[in-house]
This record gives sequence, C-alpha cells and structure tokens, in this order.
Amino acid sequence: MASRRRSKKSKLPPLTTLLTVGGGVAVGVLALVLLAAGWSRYTGPAGADEPQRTFQPSKKEEVKKKGSGFPIALVVRPTELLEEPDGQRIARISTRTEYDSPRILPVVGKRPGWLRVISTEADNGETGWIPAEDARLGDIPWSLRVDLSERRVEVQRGGKTVRSFPVAVGQAQYPTPTGRFAVTDKLEVTDPASPYGCCALALSGHQPQIKQGWSGGDRLAIHATPDPTSIGKAVSLGCMRAPTKDMLWMVDKVPTGTIVEIKN
Repeated sequence: MASRRRSKKSKLPPLTTLLTVGGGVAVGVLALVLLAAGWSRYTGPAGADEPQRTFQPSKKEEVKKKGSGFPIALVVRPTELLEEPDGQRIARISTRTEYDSPRILPVVGKRPGWLRVISTEADNGETGWIPAEDARLGDIPWSLRVDLSERRVEVQRGGKTVRSFPVAVGQAQYPTPTGRFAVTDKLEVTDPASPYGCCALALSGHQPQIKQGWSGGDRLAIHATPDPTSIGKAVSLGCMRAPTKDMLWMVDKVPTGTIVEIKN
C-alpha cells in the first residue's frame, strides 16, 4: 500500500461526545443501496500470511434510521479531508473505498457546514473534516469493543452486548494498535485457500509496526481464519482472527461505518 502523508490532525473526542453528536447531525433516513460490484484486488490486512487475495464487497447492509445511534456520513461526491475546516488538506477521498464499498464515515463532531469524521486517510487516533454538503447523514446503533488483554470482541447494539467471542490478536513484536477506528468494508472471500477464511471486516486503522519483507499493506481487519487453533492467542501481525460463525454473523449484521474501539 502506498505511503500516506503524515501530519497533525484532530484528536478523537470521548465516547460521550459521540453520543451527544448523534442527535444533532442525524437527519432523515439513509438507505444504503450497494451496487453489484465487480471483483476487486485486496492487498491483505496486517496479520495475514499472504499479501494478495481476491475479495468481493458484501451486499449486506442495514438501513440507517434517524435517532437509532451513532451518526454516520455517506460520501456522495468526491471531497477533501482536511485537518480543520478550511484547513490543510490531508487527502482527497472518493465516494467508494479502495475495495469498492460505499464510503461511509463515522461522524464524531460538527461545525456549521462541516463534519468531523474517522477516515482511513488519517493516522491512528486522529480525525479529519469534510464539507457537510458532500455527504448524506444517518445513524447506526452498532459498535464494537475489542479487549486485547481478554482477547475478546463484544458487539453492541443500542448500547447492549448482543454477541461476544474470542479472537487472536497481534503478537508481541507486532501488537494490535489501540484506539478508536471504524469498519470501512465488509468483505466476502472468494478464494477458498485464503488465510482470511470466509470473510473480513476491514478497519480504518493501520499497523505502524510492519514485519520486514511484508508486502501486504498495513490495514487492520477482523477476519476469519482457516486455523481455529490460533484464536485466543497473540499470534497475528496485528489483525484480529475470529471464529467463522461469528465472522459470518458480523458480515450479515454489522454495518460499515461502525465504530471499533480497541483497548488493552
């Protein structure tokens, strides 16, 4: 994956701010219609054993309804991600992700005419701003909590835990980064020999400690694995490996734009 320009951006606000923002920016009903996407090449997430595998964006998504939870923004036209409103540009972002999913960004703050968002173009733990006119707003009730010490993921809906399962996490040399990230893509694996198992949730975060010789990029993910004996251990290069049944459930239920909080 090409290197990204590193610069100082806005820090993430506390979770209480996210909940407060939810009532202010959510307007109307946002129904996501995923197009019948063609195949896309995915240079695998950190923690997988092989850098090149073929993925297909999932067509499963949840309707976003006003007042149902955390605010999100569907980018409807190419726009600029800025350090501050009218500030320095971080990156140019399109309406679709690099894996051909609709670009859906969690909204973590706002100013008149502007939205503060979590985006993969920003560094871990940092945010950027986009013009509000370039997005359509909605809500999602879902969130994910990853406890690295417990090696466990909790899926919450409406503030209540609806599913919990063990995961493998990054090994000592390549620890899973902590912070607040977002689900950017729900990917169904089309290669039966893939080290990612059936499917993956690609995250906005990046692994800053890349294994020497690794050419598969630095994106984090929660994905399935053909080696279920690794689950519950610290053995990956940074990604979280989950049981197949739980990954299938998440790809079916958890929408893109969902916030993922990873803590030690």
